[in-house]
Amino acid sequence: YIETIVQQPDWIIDGNAFGKDKEARIRSADHIFIFTMHPLMALLHHCRRFLFVRFKLENPVGLANKAFEFWKYGRYTLVTLPRHKQRAYAFAKTLGKHIVFIHSFAQIDAYLNNVAEHHAIL
Repeated sequence: YIETIVQQPDWIIDGNAFGKDKEARIRSADHIFIFTMHPLMALLHHCRRFLFVRFKLENPVGLANKAFEFWKYGRYTLVTLPRHKQRAYAFAKTLGKHIVFIHSFAQIDAYLNNVAEHHAIL
């Protein structure tokens, strides 16, 4: 599926690029965004999101919100993800890709507002 998407002239894939198709995503991308949120903060965000969904304060998005798999998600976030992220970064860097590090939600907003102003796509 990803192979088909990345052959299109314009595409955006939301989600981590550390799965089985990471090389196709990275090789075909013009811009790569790396979120630098500390793994503990990511785990806390997952816990918060689950509680908000559980108590119907927020609508579920994706399959990750349907079950609270703390041990599975915790191990992935704290142990596996940092290694995968580093490998993906190293691969993108060897290909000379344009890499943008995102350090905060405010930075995301500013970046998207800038894109919207200059390219009128949002």
